[in-house]
Amino acid sequence: MVNFVVALPCEARPLVAHYRLQAIRGAEPFMAYEGEGMALIVSGIGKVAAAAATAFLHAITGKGGDRGWINAGLAGHASHPAGYGVLAHKITDHSTGESWYPQRRLDLPCDTGEVLTVGRPEKDFQGSWVYEMEASGFYATACRFSTSELVHCYKVISDNPDVPAAQLTPSGVEKLMQEHLGVLDALVNGVASQVQELASREADPPEMERYLSRWRFTVTQCHQLRRLLRRWRTLSPGRPAWPDGLEKLTRARDVLACLKARIDSDSSAGRVPTEG
Repeated sequence: MVNFVVALPCEARPLVAHYRLQAIRGAEPFMAYEGEGMALIVSGIGKVAAAAATAFLHAITGKGGDRGWINAGLAGHASHPAGYGVLAHKITDHSTGESWYPQRRLDLPCDTGEVLTVGRPEKDFQGSWVYEMEASGFYATACRFSTSELVHCYKVISDNPDVPAAQLTPSGVEKLMQEHLGVLDALVNGVASQVQELASREADPPEMERYLSRWRFTVTQCHQLRRLLRRWRTLSPGRPAWPDGLEKLTRARDVLACLKARIDSDSSAGRVPTEG
């Protein structure tokens, strides 16, 4: 699942059409949409609105498992031309000075930059900042619900000293967003792949149910068993984690000790476990 958070309806329309999203009934006071493996919410302008919308979308799309989060929208810059796309590698809140650093694991056809979240539309652009009004609220909130490597901000430059924001029209905003659907597709696919990879790493090992059905484990012992089985799978992928003599044991703690001893022995000897 990948969730989009955008500020304006005109920013959302190209995404809704491209991904064939359908309106979610009962999402008031927000406009929200969903489709296969994706959801989108229109937050309104400002970091507080973005934070509220992010939390709301998390609540209505389910809380199970990690999911990707993308804040997409328009921004201003001192020198970048209109239509220039930037993926944030740093986000700073102007009012608090707090900064976040999105992880840069994805290879995308765009530049990265430093995003500055301000409280009102910026007219006097300074330095190399990408100026916008939602990223800090979005990012800090989304990272409460997912790992930071799955949370990103992508901004399309819409205004600069030569092209003031007052000249923007809803149709012009839609056109700018439409032109970046290819990059956003790449971002969505990369994030979705990371979500699947993370889910695979965190899933219960294949033999977990076999152990649980044979012995009675406490909650703590279940966690220990899960870690041991994952370690076995790393050492010997594809081989069932079932050491010789395990069937003779009656207590869960003895099962854990047997499994750990076999893993430690084979690991230190440079051997991989064999099927018991």
